[in-house]
Amino acid sequence: MVNFKRLRLIIIVVFASLIGVTIGLFAWIYNTVFLHACLPMIGGSCLCQLIVYLAYKTAPIPDRKDTLRLVTPIGILYAFLGSLINCVFADVAAGGLDETTDKIPNVFWIVYSTLGLFQLTSFAHMFALSRPTMPSLIYRLVISWPATIHFTGTVLGAFILPGLVVLPRLQVLVPIPALPFFLAGFGFVQSLYDSAWRRIVVQMPHKDAASYPSPLAVKTASFPLKDLPTGGRAAVMQSDPPTLTIVQITDPHLGSFMSIDRLRATCSDIVKIQPDLVLLTGDYFTPEGDCTQHALRTALAPLRALDGRTFACFGNHDIENKRVQQCTEDDLAATGVKLLVNADATLETRIGLVHITSSNFIYANHQEHLATLCQQCPVPSDAALSLFLLHDPKGFQYIPRDRGCITFSGHTHGGQVGFTFGPNAHWSVVKAVAKSPDQGLFRNGDNLLYVHRGTGFRSLSGNMVARVGIPNENSVMWLSPKQKAVDTQVEDAAQEE
Repeated sequence: MVNFKRLRLIIIVVFASLIGVTIGLFAWIYNTVFLHACLPMIGGSCLCQLIVYLAYKTAPIPDRKDTLRLVTPIGILYAFLGSLINCVFADVAAGGLDETTDKIPNVFWIVYSTLGLFQLTSFAHMFALSRPTMPSLIYRLVISWPATIHFTGTVLGAFILPGLVVLPRLQVLVPIPALPFFLAGFGFVQSLYDSAWRRIVVQMPHKDAASYPSPLAVKTASFPLKDLPTGGRAAVMQSDPPTLTIVQITDPHLGSFMSIDRLRATCSDIVKIQPDLVLLTGDYFTPEGDCTQHALRTALAPLRALDGRTFACFGNHDIENKRVQQCTEDDLAATGVKLLVNADATLETRIGLVHITSSNFIYANHQEHLATLCQQCPVPSDAALSLFLLHDPKGFQYIPRDRGCITFSGHTHGGQVGFTFGPNAHWSVVKAVAKSPDQGLFRNGDNLLYVHRGTGFRSLSGNMVARVGIPNENSVMWLSPKQKAVDTQVEDAAQEE
């Protein structure tokens, strides 16, 4: 299992090492003209970070002070790293400054100033998040969106920073060093738009020895909403075997990229689809959202039309403190969403009894917690389907393999940074580094796991990385129970042997 605290420490150490190597190369290669341009930007960035620190230290909302443990180390690294990348990219654009440079070219100052202004918006956004509220369109255009582009470009550029120092001396073309910011701009645009709705066809498996994690291919097909509810709904009703339709909302993270109106529009689309169940699997806010009164209930308001068919669990960001947790509980209740916390519920549907179990988010002891929960919430013998709500997919391996349930998770944002090759092939940072299920369908014994790519994504006070290559997800699952006739044939064959 991944130790995320250790992973964060490793990332900080790697970034600090990259900074050290780059400064060493500066001292070896660059003349004093360049250093005179670079050092003021580093000093200015550190001053901005000090102002951000004081803003959080004096924040009127007590729990905002707690985020200093996140904002301070990341902000200091960003102050150094972002400044170095700004200067190196400006140097590359200018063709490389050397000892013969009498006057720094204008192109250097243009790139230097532009990237510096973008970095300044990042510190302005961090400062504003010490007293957060849902942002206006003007604020997003001027502050939070440029901040996200620069922060994402800085993170992507950090891994090639030492190499960039020597690129001008090798006469490497300018577009290559600009690639991180190009990718950041692409990710920014991708983060603004919702993916087209698609249908996912899944059938519960028969007994098998598949071990965790065992990814499975899924059948998918895009569909226009104008065909629903009439055409699509009729196909579901006539399907054989009987099919339950489920829509999942996970990780909307109300804030700079997921406005109230955007999430409300998604919920309106869901009402048009008229699914049998809507499952909300956590992480509903950013600080901007949870500090804005009734933001979530306003965004989820259309789901009132599906009363009795909506169920939810907590994500890790919904229980960061008592204020956020209470806000989440109140807003979900106001929209008719049934919040299940280490509890279960049953629902009569047109295909029979559906059993739903939901786990609270926990940071450790997953095996013991889930084993106890499954004992307390057994699957009824007459249940046609058993569903499990679990925000973090890494706990899936600890659900008893013979429970025969399908787990719905989020948390990973589909890996957030990576690329896809279609519905069943992709690569992401989470998949490569954390070795955790990041998106798609997985199997462990009689259980299935579906990891949703997320309705939105998080833009934290000290982490503003956009989606890059991994789009969000809007999907309807057509879920069929096991075919009992096939089970009987298998059992008969076993008895004859």
